[in-house]
Amino acid sequence: MNITDGLSRQAALRPWAIAVLGTAGVVHYGALDRMAARASGWLRRRGVVPGQVVGLTFHEPLNHLVAALALARCGAVQVALAPGDPVAMRRRVADLAGVSAVAGDGEGGALADWPFLRPESGWLDADAPAEPALRHEDGASPWLVSQSSGTTGTPKLFHLSHDDTAARERRESGASLVRADDVFFSPVALDFSAAKLHMLTCLNHGGALVLERHGSLHEIAARLDACRVSYIYAPPTWAAAMLQICAGDKPRFPRLRVLRLGAGASDEALRQAVLRGLSPNLFASYGTNDAGGIAVADPAAVASCPGTIGTILEGLRWEVVDGEDRPLPAGTPGRLRLSGPGVVTGYLDPQLDARHLKDGWFYPGDMVSADAAGRLTFHGRVDDMMNFDGIKIFPAEIEQVLLAHPAVAEAAAFPLRVMTSRDVPMAAVVLRRPVDGEELVGFCRERLGVRSPRRVFVLDALPRNAVGKVLRRELSARLRA
Repeated sequence: MNITDGLSRQAALRPWAIAVLGTAGVVHYGALDRMAARASGWLRRRGVVPGQVVGLTFHEPLNHLVAALALARCGAVQVALAPGDPVAMRRRVADLAGVSAVAGDGEGGALADWPFLRPESGWLDADAPAEPALRHEDGASPWLVSQSSGTTGTPKLFHLSHDDTAARERRESGASLVRADDVFFSPVALDFSAAKLHMLTCLNHGGALVLERHGSLHEIAARLDACRVSYIYAPPTWAAAMLQICAGDKPRFPRLRVLRLGAGASDEALRQAVLRGLSPNLFASYGTNDAGGIAVADPAAVASCPGTIGTILEGLRWEVVDGEDRPLPAGTPGRLRLSGPGVVTGYLDPQLDARHLKDGWFYPGDMVSADAAGRLTFHGRVDDMMNFDGIKIFPAEIEQVLLAHPAVAEAAAFPLRVMTSRDVPMAAVVLRRPVDGEELVGFCRERLGVRSPRRVFVLDALPRNAVGKVLRRELSARLRA
Protein backbone atom coordinates (compact mmCIF):
# COMPACT_ATOMS: atom_id res chain seq x y z
CA MET A 1 0.00 0.00 0.00
CA ASN A 2 1.24 3.51 -0.85
CA ILE A 3 -0.52 6.81 -0.13
CA THR A 4 -0.16 7.81 -3.80
CA ASP A 5 -2.21 4.81 -4.99
CA GLY A 6 -5.36 6.94 -5.00
CA LEU A 7 -3.79 9.46 -7.36
CA SER A 8 -2.68 6.67 -9.72
CA ARG A 9 -6.15 5.13 -9.63
CA GLN A 10 -7.81 8.45 -10.49
CA ALA A 11 -5.23 9.03 -13.25
CA ALA A 12 -6.07 5.66 -14.79
CA LEU A 13 -9.84 6.08 -14.54
CA ARG A 14 -10.16 9.83 -15.20
CA PRO A 15 -6.90 11.12 -16.74
CA TRP A 16 -8.50 14.35 -18.00
CA ALA A 17 -10.32 15.20 -14.77
CA ILE A 18 -8.97 18.32 -13.08
CA ALA A 19 -6.67 17.66 -10.12
CA VAL A 20 -5.32 21.19 -9.56
CA LEU A 21 -6.70 24.49 -10.80
CA GLY A 22 -5.92 28.15 -10.34
CA THR A 23 -4.96 31.37 -12.06
CA ALA A 24 -1.97 29.68 -13.75
CA GLY A 25 -4.18 27.06 -15.40
CA VAL A 26 -5.15 23.49 -14.63
CA VAL A 27 -3.35 20.21 -14.02
CA HIS A 28 -5.25 17.05 -14.90
CA TYR A 29 -4.97 13.80 -12.97
CA GLY A 30 -2.99 12.06 -15.69
CA ALA A 31 -0.49 14.93 -15.82
CA LEU A 32 -0.14 15.13 -12.03
CA ASP A 33 0.54 11.41 -11.84
CA ARG A 34 3.25 11.75 -14.52
CA MET A 35 4.77 14.73 -12.68
CA ALA A 36 4.99 12.69 -9.48
CA ALA A 37 6.57 9.77 -11.37
CA ARG A 38 9.18 11.98 -13.05
CA ALA A 39 9.99 13.76 -9.78
CA SER A 40 10.34 10.39 -8.04
CA GLY A 41 12.85 9.29 -10.67
CA TRP A 42 14.69 12.61 -10.43
CA LEU A 43 15.03 12.20 -6.66
CA ARG A 44 16.23 8.60 -7.01
CA ARG A 45 18.92 9.67 -9.49
CA ARG A 46 20.17 12.15 -6.91
CA GLY A 47 20.62 9.47 -4.31
CA VAL A 48 17.31 9.55 -2.44
CA VAL A 49 16.47 6.01 -1.31
CA PRO A 50 13.61 4.39 0.66
CA GLY A 51 13.67 5.35 4.32
CA GLN A 52 15.81 8.45 3.78
CA VAL A 53 14.42 11.65 5.35
CA VAL A 54 14.24 14.70 3.08
CA GLY A 55 13.28 18.18 4.26
CA LEU A 56 10.86 20.16 2.07
CA THR A 57 11.28 23.95 1.81
CA PHE A 58 9.08 25.08 -1.09
CA HIS A 59 7.55 28.46 -1.83
CA GLU A 60 5.36 27.28 -4.71
CA PRO A 61 2.60 24.94 -3.50
CA LEU A 62 2.50 22.89 -6.72
CA ASN A 63 6.23 22.20 -6.37
CA HIS A 64 5.64 21.13 -2.76
CA LEU A 65 2.72 18.89 -3.72
CA VAL A 66 4.65 17.13 -6.50
CA ALA A 67 7.72 16.67 -4.29
CA ALA A 68 5.56 15.27 -1.48
CA LEU A 69 3.88 12.77 -3.82
CA ALA A 70 7.22 11.80 -5.37
CA LEU A 71 8.96 11.15 -2.06
CA ALA A 72 6.05 9.08 -0.77
CA ARG A 73 5.89 7.09 -3.99
CA CYS A 74 9.56 6.09 -3.89
CA GLY A 75 9.52 5.18 -0.19
CA ALA A 76 11.38 8.17 1.22
CA VAL A 77 10.26 10.11 4.29
CA GLN A 78 9.51 13.84 4.24
CA VAL A 79 9.41 16.58 6.83
CA ALA A 80 8.28 20.14 6.19
CA LEU A 81 10.82 22.89 6.85
CA ALA A 82 8.55 25.88 6.23
CA PRO A 83 10.38 28.59 4.26
CA GLY A 84 8.88 31.27 6.48
CA ASP A 85 10.35 29.76 9.64
CA PRO A 86 13.65 31.09 11.01
CA VAL A 87 16.76 29.20 9.91
CA ALA A 88 17.46 28.15 13.51
CA MET A 89 14.01 26.57 13.78
CA ARG A 90 14.40 24.72 10.48
CA ARG A 91 17.81 23.43 11.55
CA ARG A 92 16.39 22.17 14.85
CA VAL A 93 13.57 20.26 13.13
CA ALA A 94 16.02 18.88 10.55
CA ASP A 95 18.28 17.62 13.34
CA LEU A 96 15.43 16.04 15.30
CA ALA A 97 13.93 14.40 12.20
CA GLY A 98 17.23 12.98 10.94
CA VAL A 99 17.16 14.88 7.64
CA SER A 100 19.87 13.86 5.15
CA ALA A 101 19.02 16.35 2.37
CA VAL A 102 16.78 19.37 1.76
CA ALA A 103 14.70 19.91 -1.39
CA GLY A 104 13.38 23.35 -2.29
CA ASP A 105 12.67 25.86 -5.04
CA GLY A 106 14.77 28.79 -3.82
CA GLU A 107 18.25 29.44 -2.47
CA GLY A 108 16.71 30.69 0.77
CA GLY A 109 15.67 27.13 1.53
CA ALA A 110 19.20 25.77 1.64
CA LEU A 111 20.65 24.90 5.05
CA ALA A 112 24.35 24.74 5.77
CA ASP A 113 25.59 21.17 6.35
CA TRP A 114 22.77 19.57 4.30
CA PRO A 115 22.82 18.84 0.55
CA PHE A 116 20.30 21.02 -1.30
CA LEU A 117 18.19 19.50 -4.09
CA ARG A 118 16.69 22.11 -6.39
CA PRO A 119 14.24 20.61 -8.93
CA GLU A 120 15.01 21.23 -12.58
CA SER A 121 12.65 23.45 -14.53
CA GLY A 122 11.14 20.66 -16.63
CA TRP A 123 9.90 18.43 -13.86
CA LEU A 124 6.43 20.03 -13.98
CA ASP A 125 6.16 19.67 -17.77
CA ALA A 126 2.91 17.76 -18.29
CA ASP A 127 3.96 16.72 -21.82
CA ALA A 128 7.36 15.28 -20.91
CA PRO A 129 7.87 11.52 -21.33
CA ALA A 130 6.69 9.38 -18.45
CA GLU A 131 9.25 7.88 -16.07
CA PRO A 132 9.31 4.17 -15.17
CA ALA A 133 7.12 3.49 -12.15
CA LEU A 134 8.92 3.66 -8.81
CA ARG A 135 6.42 2.50 -6.24
CA HIS A 136 7.30 1.56 -2.67
CA GLU A 137 4.73 -0.95 -1.40
CA ASP A 138 5.48 -1.34 2.31
CA GLY A 139 2.42 0.22 3.96
CA ALA A 140 3.93 -0.08 7.43
CA SER A 141 6.89 2.12 6.51
CA PRO A 142 6.77 5.86 7.30
CA TRP A 143 6.34 8.51 4.63
CA LEU A 144 5.97 11.61 6.83
CA VAL A 145 7.59 13.07 9.92
CA SER A 146 4.57 14.86 11.32
CA GLN A 147 5.09 17.71 13.74
CA SER A 148 2.75 19.36 16.17
CA SER A 149 1.52 22.90 15.83
CA GLY A 150 1.53 23.31 19.59
CA THR A 151 1.80 26.53 21.53
CA THR A 152 4.89 25.73 23.59
CA GLY A 153 7.43 26.15 20.80
CA THR A 154 8.82 22.63 21.31
CA PRO A 155 8.01 20.42 18.29
CA LYS A 156 6.60 16.94 18.80
CA LEU A 157 7.81 14.78 15.93
CA PHE A 158 6.63 11.29 15.03
CA HIS A 159 6.51 8.99 12.02
CA LEU A 160 3.27 8.55 10.09
CA SER A 161 3.11 5.44 7.91
CA HIS A 162 1.16 4.80 4.72
CA ASP A 163 -1.12 2.43 6.66
CA ASP A 164 -1.66 5.04 9.41
CA THR A 165 -2.74 7.58 6.81
CA ALA A 166 -5.18 5.15 5.21
CA ALA A 167 -6.66 4.37 8.64
CA ARG A 168 -7.19 8.06 9.34
CA GLU A 169 -8.95 8.53 6.01
CA ARG A 170 -11.27 5.57 6.66
CA ARG A 171 -12.65 7.29 9.78
CA GLU A 172 -14.21 10.02 7.67
CA SER A 173 -17.61 9.30 6.21
CA GLY A 174 -20.80 10.98 5.11
CA ALA A 175 -21.11 14.62 4.12
CA SER A 176 -17.78 15.70 5.62
CA LEU A 177 -15.79 13.53 3.18
CA VAL A 178 -14.40 15.14 0.02
CA ARG A 179 -16.20 13.93 -3.13
CA ALA A 180 -15.16 13.63 -6.77
CA ASP A 181 -17.29 16.65 -7.71
CA ASP A 182 -15.77 18.89 -5.00
CA VAL A 183 -13.36 21.75 -5.53
CA PHE A 184 -11.27 21.93 -2.35
CA PHE A 185 -9.48 24.92 -0.82
CA SER A 186 -7.55 25.42 2.40
CA PRO A 187 -5.73 28.60 3.45
CA VAL A 188 -3.38 26.39 5.50
CA ALA A 189 -0.02 25.70 3.82
CA LEU A 190 1.15 22.24 2.82
CA ASP A 191 3.88 22.66 5.45
CA PHE A 192 1.22 21.64 8.00
CA SER A 193 0.34 17.97 8.24
CA ALA A 194 -3.43 18.44 8.52
CA ALA A 195 -3.63 20.46 5.31
CA LYS A 196 -1.40 17.99 3.46
CA LEU A 197 -3.53 15.04 4.59
CA HIS A 198 -6.79 16.78 3.61
CA MET A 199 -5.36 17.49 0.16
CA LEU A 200 -4.26 13.87 -0.24
CA THR A 201 -7.78 12.77 0.68
CA CYS A 202 -9.15 15.11 -1.97
CA LEU A 203 -6.89 13.56 -4.62
CA ASN A 204 -7.74 10.02 -3.48
CA HIS A 205 -11.43 10.75 -4.04
CA GLY A 206 -11.04 12.60 -7.33
CA GLY A 207 -11.70 16.17 -6.23
CA ALA A 208 -9.93 19.27 -7.54
CA LEU A 209 -7.46 21.32 -5.47
CA VAL A 210 -7.10 25.09 -5.43
CA LEU A 211 -3.53 25.53 -4.18
CA GLU A 212 -3.08 29.30 -4.48
CA ARG A 213 -3.76 30.81 -1.07
CA HIS A 214 -1.89 34.14 -1.21
CA GLY A 215 -3.35 37.58 -1.82
CA SER A 216 -5.76 39.86 -0.02
CA LEU A 217 -8.96 38.45 1.44
CA HIS A 218 -10.92 40.14 -1.37
CA GLU A 219 -8.66 38.46 -3.94
CA ILE A 220 -9.00 35.08 -2.23
CA ALA A 221 -12.80 35.40 -2.10
CA ALA A 222 -12.87 36.25 -5.81
CA ARG A 223 -10.63 33.24 -6.55
CA LEU A 224 -12.95 30.94 -4.61
CA ASP A 225 -15.86 32.21 -6.69
CA ALA A 226 -13.98 31.85 -9.98
CA CYS A 227 -12.89 28.29 -9.18
CA ARG A 228 -16.37 27.37 -7.91
CA VAL A 229 -14.97 26.07 -4.64
CA SER A 230 -17.37 23.74 -2.81
CA TYR A 231 -15.27 22.56 0.17
CA ILE A 232 -13.15 24.72 2.50
CA TYR A 233 -11.03 23.45 5.39
CA ALA A 234 -9.86 26.42 7.48
CA PRO A 235 -8.96 27.54 11.00
CA PRO A 236 -11.46 29.73 12.88
CA THR A 237 -9.14 32.73 12.55
CA TRP A 238 -9.46 32.61 8.75
CA ALA A 239 -13.25 32.55 8.98
CA ALA A 240 -13.21 35.49 11.40
CA ALA A 241 -10.96 37.48 9.06
CA MET A 242 -13.10 36.66 6.01
CA LEU A 243 -16.21 37.86 7.85
CA GLN A 244 -14.64 41.31 8.13
CA ILE A 245 -14.84 41.83 4.35
CA CYS A 246 -18.30 40.34 3.85
CA ALA A 247 -21.19 42.74 3.53
CA GLY A 248 -24.88 42.12 3.10
CA ASP A 249 -27.42 39.91 4.81
CA LYS A 250 -26.75 36.72 2.82
CA PRO A 251 -23.95 34.14 3.09
CA ARG A 252 -20.92 35.18 1.01
CA PHE A 253 -20.27 31.65 -0.30
CA PRO A 254 -23.67 30.09 -1.12
CA ARG A 255 -22.02 27.48 -3.37
CA LEU A 256 -20.16 25.83 -0.49
CA ARG A 257 -21.19 22.28 0.31
CA VAL A 258 -18.83 22.12 3.31
CA LEU A 259 -17.17 24.86 5.34
CA ARG A 260 -15.12 22.88 7.83
CA LEU A 261 -13.52 24.73 10.73
CA GLY A 262 -10.65 22.94 12.44
CA ALA A 263 -7.14 23.68 13.74
CA GLY A 264 -8.49 25.27 16.91
CA ALA A 265 -11.71 25.65 18.86
CA SER A 266 -14.33 28.04 17.49
CA ASP A 267 -16.61 29.90 19.89
CA GLU A 268 -20.38 29.95 19.47
CA ALA A 269 -20.51 33.65 18.57
CA LEU A 270 -18.14 33.05 15.66
CA ARG A 271 -20.14 30.04 14.50
CA GLN A 272 -23.34 32.06 14.39
CA ALA A 273 -21.58 34.82 12.47
CA VAL A 274 -20.20 32.26 10.00
CA LEU A 275 -23.66 30.77 9.45
CA ARG A 276 -25.05 34.21 8.65
CA GLY A 277 -22.13 35.69 6.74
CA LEU A 278 -20.23 32.86 5.04
CA SER A 279 -22.19 29.60 4.66
CA PRO A 280 -25.02 27.68 6.35
CA ASN A 281 -23.15 24.41 5.69
CA LEU A 282 -20.82 24.71 8.67
CA PHE A 283 -19.01 21.65 10.00
CA ALA A 284 -17.07 21.90 13.27
CA SER A 285 -14.20 19.46 13.63
CA TYR A 286 -11.66 18.48 16.25
CA GLY A 287 -8.39 16.66 15.77
CA THR A 288 -4.68 16.65 16.48
CA ASN A 289 -1.65 15.96 14.32
CA ASP A 290 -0.90 13.04 16.66
CA ALA A 291 -4.25 11.31 16.09
CA GLY A 292 -5.72 12.84 12.94
CA GLY A 293 -9.40 13.67 12.80
CA ILE A 294 -11.11 12.86 16.09
CA ALA A 295 -14.62 14.33 15.99
CA VAL A 296 -16.91 16.12 13.53
CA ALA A 297 -20.16 18.00 14.05
CA ASP A 298 -22.33 18.34 10.95
CA PRO A 299 -24.60 21.38 10.38
CA ALA A 300 -27.49 19.74 12.24
CA ALA A 301 -25.31 19.11 15.31
CA VAL A 302 -23.84 22.62 15.13
CA ALA A 303 -27.39 24.03 15.17
CA SER A 304 -28.82 21.75 17.87
CA CYS A 305 -25.86 21.57 20.28
CA PRO A 306 -24.15 24.97 20.72
CA GLY A 307 -20.43 24.70 21.34
CA THR A 308 -20.07 21.04 20.39
CA ILE A 309 -16.95 19.86 18.57
CA GLY A 310 -18.82 16.78 17.38
CA THR A 311 -19.04 13.07 18.04
CA ILE A 312 -16.00 10.78 17.96
CA LEU A 313 -15.34 9.28 14.54
CA GLU A 314 -15.74 5.55 14.00
CA GLY A 315 -12.67 3.43 14.60
CA LEU A 316 -11.48 5.30 17.68
CA ARG A 317 -11.76 4.10 21.27
CA TRP A 318 -12.07 6.98 23.72
CA GLU A 319 -12.72 7.94 27.33
CA VAL A 320 -12.98 11.10 29.42
CA VAL A 321 -11.05 10.50 32.64
CA ASP A 322 -9.97 12.30 35.79
CA GLY A 323 -6.42 12.80 37.02
CA GLU A 324 -6.31 9.19 38.25
CA ASP A 325 -7.50 7.81 34.89
CA ARG A 326 -10.97 6.97 36.20
CA PRO A 327 -13.78 7.36 33.63
CA LEU A 328 -16.05 10.33 34.34
CA PRO A 329 -19.84 10.52 33.97
CA ALA A 330 -21.51 12.38 31.12
CA GLY A 331 -21.26 16.15 31.38
CA THR A 332 -18.17 16.17 33.64
CA PRO A 333 -15.05 17.83 32.18
CA GLY A 334 -11.94 15.69 32.19
CA ARG A 335 -8.94 14.58 30.17
CA LEU A 336 -9.62 12.95 26.82
CA ARG A 337 -7.71 9.81 25.92
CA LEU A 338 -7.80 7.85 22.67
CA SER A 339 -6.56 4.71 20.95
CA GLY A 340 -7.02 3.17 17.55
CA PRO A 341 -5.49 2.76 14.09
CA GLY A 342 -3.62 5.85 12.94
CA VAL A 343 -3.09 7.24 16.45
CA VAL A 344 0.50 7.97 17.44
CA THR A 345 2.23 5.18 19.36
CA GLY A 346 5.65 6.77 19.85
CA TYR A 347 7.58 10.00 19.34
CA LEU A 348 11.07 10.55 18.00
CA ASP A 349 11.84 12.03 21.42
CA PRO A 350 11.11 9.20 23.91
CA GLN A 351 10.68 11.71 26.73
CA LEU A 352 7.39 12.76 25.12
CA ASP A 353 6.06 9.21 25.37
CA ALA A 354 5.84 9.41 29.16
CA ARG A 355 3.75 12.57 28.94
CA HIS A 356 1.34 11.64 26.16
CA LEU A 357 1.25 7.82 26.00
CA LYS A 358 0.20 5.39 28.73
CA ASP A 359 -1.09 1.80 28.70
CA GLY A 360 -1.97 1.97 25.01
CA TRP A 361 -3.75 5.33 25.30
CA PHE A 362 -2.83 8.65 23.70
CA TYR A 363 -3.51 11.74 25.83
CA PRO A 364 -3.79 14.85 23.62
CA GLY A 365 -3.78 17.11 26.67
CA ASP A 366 -7.27 18.50 26.09
CA MET A 367 -10.09 18.93 28.60
CA VAL A 368 -13.48 17.91 27.23
CA SER A 369 -16.87 16.75 28.41
CA ALA A 370 -19.26 14.39 26.66
CA ASP A 371 -23.05 14.46 26.89
CA ALA A 372 -25.22 11.35 27.00
CA ALA A 373 -25.28 11.25 23.18
CA GLY A 374 -21.48 11.28 23.00
CA ARG A 375 -21.18 14.85 21.72
CA LEU A 376 -18.01 16.53 22.94
CA THR A 377 -17.52 20.05 24.27
CA PHE A 378 -14.01 21.48 24.37
CA HIS A 379 -12.98 23.21 27.61
CA GLY A 380 -9.33 23.98 26.89
CA ARG A 381 -5.88 22.53 27.30
CA VAL A 382 -5.04 20.65 30.49
CA ASP A 383 -1.98 22.86 30.91
CA ASP A 384 -4.10 25.99 30.51
CA MET A 385 -6.58 25.17 33.28
CA MET A 386 -6.22 27.65 36.13
CA ASN A 387 -6.24 26.72 39.80
CA PHE A 388 -7.37 29.83 41.66
CA ASP A 389 -7.51 29.07 45.39
CA GLY A 390 -8.74 25.56 44.62
CA ILE A 391 -11.28 26.70 42.01
CA LYS A 392 -10.72 25.12 38.59
CA ILE A 393 -11.20 27.71 35.84
CA PHE A 394 -11.03 26.94 32.13
CA PRO A 395 -9.97 29.72 29.74
CA ALA A 396 -12.97 28.95 27.54
CA GLU A 397 -15.35 29.98 30.34
CA ILE A 398 -13.91 33.48 30.43
CA GLU A 399 -13.45 33.77 26.68
CA GLN A 400 -17.06 32.86 25.89
CA VAL A 401 -18.32 35.59 28.20
CA LEU A 402 -15.95 38.23 26.82
CA LEU A 403 -16.89 37.35 23.25
CA ALA A 404 -20.53 37.92 24.13
CA HIS A 405 -19.73 41.61 24.73
CA PRO A 406 -20.52 43.58 21.56
CA ALA A 407 -17.22 45.49 21.68
CA VAL A 408 -14.99 42.37 21.80
CA ALA A 409 -13.71 40.80 18.57
CA GLU A 410 -11.13 38.37 20.03
CA ALA A 411 -10.41 37.15 23.55
CA ALA A 412 -7.88 34.96 25.33
CA ALA A 413 -7.78 34.07 29.03
CA PHE A 414 -4.60 33.03 30.79
CA PRO A 415 -3.19 32.70 34.33
CA LEU A 416 -0.83 35.05 36.10
CA ARG A 417 1.01 32.74 38.49
CA VAL A 418 1.77 34.70 41.66
CA MET A 419 2.54 31.65 43.79
CA THR A 420 3.33 28.04 43.02
CA SER A 421 -0.28 26.91 43.41
CA ARG A 422 -2.23 30.10 42.70
CA ASP A 423 -3.27 31.10 39.18
CA VAL A 424 -4.88 34.53 39.03
CA PRO A 425 -7.20 34.64 36.00
CA MET A 426 -6.44 37.37 33.46
CA ALA A 427 -7.60 38.07 29.93
CA ALA A 428 -6.60 39.98 26.82
CA VAL A 429 -8.94 41.23 24.10
CA VAL A 430 -8.95 42.80 20.66
CA LEU A 431 -11.79 45.29 20.29
CA ARG A 432 -14.31 46.18 17.60
CA ARG A 433 -14.95 49.54 19.23
CA PRO A 434 -13.48 51.36 22.25
CA VAL A 435 -14.39 50.12 25.71
CA ASP A 436 -12.61 50.34 29.04
CA GLY A 437 -10.95 47.25 30.46
CA GLU A 438 -12.64 47.79 33.81
CA GLU A 439 -16.01 47.70 32.12
CA LEU A 440 -15.14 44.30 30.69
CA VAL A 441 -14.01 43.07 34.12
CA GLY A 442 -17.39 44.12 35.51
CA PHE A 443 -19.19 42.47 32.59
CA CYS A 444 -17.43 39.19 33.41
CA ARG A 445 -17.92 39.52 37.17
CA GLU A 446 -21.70 39.77 36.71
CA ARG A 447 -21.71 36.50 34.80
CA LEU A 448 -18.84 34.51 36.30
CA GLY A 449 -18.46 35.74 39.85
CA VAL A 450 -15.22 34.52 41.40
CA ARG A 451 -14.21 32.92 38.09
CA SER A 452 -14.00 36.29 36.34
CA PRO A 453 -10.64 37.76 35.20
CA ARG A 454 -9.05 40.18 37.64
CA ARG A 455 -7.86 42.35 34.77
CA VAL A 456 -8.58 42.63 31.04
CA PHE A 457 -5.81 43.95 28.78
CA VAL A 458 -6.64 45.61 25.46
CA LEU A 459 -4.24 44.68 22.62
CA ASP A 460 -3.99 45.41 18.92
CA ALA A 461 -3.57 41.69 18.20
CA LEU A 462 -3.27 38.42 20.10
CA PRO A 463 -0.04 36.44 19.61
CA ARG A 464 -0.80 33.35 17.54
CA ASN A 465 1.10 30.54 15.88
CA ALA A 466 0.98 29.81 12.16
CA VAL A 467 -2.41 28.05 12.31
CA GLY A 468 -4.04 30.69 14.49
CA LYS A 469 -3.80 29.19 17.97
CA VAL A 470 -3.28 31.75 20.72
CA LEU A 471 0.14 31.57 22.37
CA ARG A 472 -1.00 31.89 25.97
CA ARG A 473 2.44 31.48 27.50
CA GLU A 474 3.82 34.25 25.31
CA LEU A 475 0.82 36.40 26.20
CA SER A 476 1.32 35.83 29.92
CA ALA A 477 5.06 36.53 29.71
CA ARG A 478 4.54 39.69 27.66
CA LEU A 479 1.94 41.17 29.99
CA ARG A 480 3.84 40.15 33.10
CA ALA A 481 6.81 42.16 31.78
